[in-house]
Amino acid sequence: MAMSRVREHLKEIKEKTALILESKVNANLIVDLLEFADFDKQKVVVAFIKATYKIFSTFSNSGELFVKISAKKIEDANLDQEEEETQNNISSNPQDVFSQWLFEKYLLCVQKLLALMHHDGNDVREFAVCTLMKFVVMEGTQKQATVSFPNMLFKKIIKALLDSKHDMKELIGRFVEYMEYDDVKFYALKNVNSAIEFEKSNFEGKFGPYFVRNCFAMLSKVKIANSEEELDTFLVLQGKPVSDSNKKPQVFSMKGHRKVFSSSWLEFLRCELPSDVHKKILLNLHSEVIPSLTDPKLLIDFLSDSYNAGGVTSLLALNGLFILIQQHNLDYPDFYKKLYALFEPGIFHVKYKERFFYLADLFLMSTHLPAYLVAAFAKRLARMALSAPPSGIMIAVAFVCNLLRRHPSCQVLIHRKQV
Repeated sequence: MAMSRVREHLKEIKEKTALILESKVNANLIVDLLEFADFDKQKVVVAFIKATYKIFSTFSNSGELFVKISAKKIEDANLDQEEEETQNNISSNPQDVFSQWLFEKYLLCVQKLLALMHHDGNDVREFAVCTLMKFVVMEGTQKQATVSFPNMLFKKIIKALLDSKHDMKELIGRFVEYMEYDDVKFYALKNVNSAIEFEKSNFEGKFGPYFVRNCFAMLSKVKIANSEEELDTFLVLQGKPVSDSNKKPQVFSMKGHRKVFSSSWLEFLRCELPSDVHKKILLNLHSEVIPSLTDPKLLIDFLSDSYNAGGVTSLLALNGLFILIQQHNLDYPDFYKKLYALFEPGIFHVKYKERFFYLADLFLMSTHLPAYLVAAFAKRLARMALSAPPSGIMIAVAFVCNLLRRHPSCQVLIHRKQV
């Protein structure tokens, strides 16, 4: 019985879509189709999504869908404001009246698709976000005199992906395919930054259970190009003329991409991070984030706090601190004192012990270090080796051996000549 009802609904969607495409006289049927967005059956909702794209893309191609709204209002308005704009600009021309009405239905469809991004069905969520991205391309490819990315709609997609009440990690993984395009990447970073600032100002930093995790899932997938020549892949802005020849828009410049990348990451790192997210950030911060920041030294506070946290978090912060000390002349007071405190018996049992000893070896490699400092580390590790597991003993002996070889003045610890 249920299957027959589903087939009936699918048939109804197909027939009404065909009638609408056949003649705009039947456009009122769009109102009926929009009701299918609220059905429980995934097949019906997916069919609704496919039908709406087919309808609105057809009207867009014929030039009957989009109304003329000023660039500033397109950038700043929300959907409700857009609807108000269309109401205030209704023309007596029948074609204009139809376009205004059709545009209102398009906005209503967009709202329903945004809501469907939080649907229980995975297919529904994916079809919803992919169709919304097709609408982004559709809006952006309208005939315009200057470069224009439809950020008003795109901003709402990002907001839905960062929703604080839903785990959007899986859908963000699907959305990442669009991050291959430089314009999508640029505006995604820009909107993530805006979303974080909005959440902080409205909720005093007390985010919903999934907001920070969703932000991390998004930011961790963004890879910045290495040079301006690599900024050549665009979803919407490809081949578009620039409005002012004397001033290149930031979306086309390496400097602009690095700027939005830095601002979004720095804003994110000021949030209260769950322990597991904090560790994942530190794990790849040195390789995935620091090289693309405009000023890596702005991470000093974050890395210092992480290093002072103790435990595994301190170990993971070493990589980032090493980059800042080695490449950006960071002066870190009591660094070796805190590094010494990390040499505890439990270090042989942590997941990241290989990385820790590798970095500790790098920090103690300089021949300019005082002998007493190197000797302190050698003695501490030798004592720890007495109670370490076999694998730990091998690491400890090799580590101490390297210290004594690089710092001959410390060999008195194992071989003191008789006078």
